[in-house]
Amino acid sequence: MAGTSAGAAVMSRVMITGDENRPLAKDENWQTIEAENVVTSQGLGFLDAAVVDQHFVRRRRHNRLISLVLERPDLLGIAIDESTAAWVKPDRTFEVVGDGPVLVVDATGAKTARDSAGYGLRGSDLRLHVLRAGARYDLARRRVARLSPPDSSTGPTSPREPCAPR
Repeated sequence: MAGTSAGAAVMSRVMITGDENRPLAKDENWQTIEAENVVTSQGLGFLDAAVVDQHFVRRRRHNRLISLVLERPDLLGIAIDESTAAWVKPDRTFEVVGDGPVLVVDATGAKTARDSAGYGLRGSDLRLHVLRAGARYDLARRRVARLSPPDSSTGPTSPREPCAPR
């Protein structure tokens, strides 16, 4: 299975809809890092411990993914940029394929808190990985398995490999 844009977002169990509960003003989306601001829905669940965001770098969607991961540190944030894919393999790793980066935001073990007003989020010790074509990430162990391609002259592994089971 494959998906682009919303088709990528729907692959996770928790899906970012793109809506914001409290936008500051029209055309000023995602200006803050706040609790209870990212609207989610149920996705297909092919990735049950992650949430996928798309068009990430180009459209500056850092605040919404960081907000959600701070609120839900059980979810691994996977941010896929345009012309890029995170190809999930049967061994529960994914390989980055394409022209742009995939960012991984991990709040496992991070210290998180809310401001006394209730919506402002605080966090320290979040992990951020910036991965490019040929890099591999281990979803089960939440760690980079390979930062650079094994041999850049051969390109990615065969796309005919089966997709990972749930």
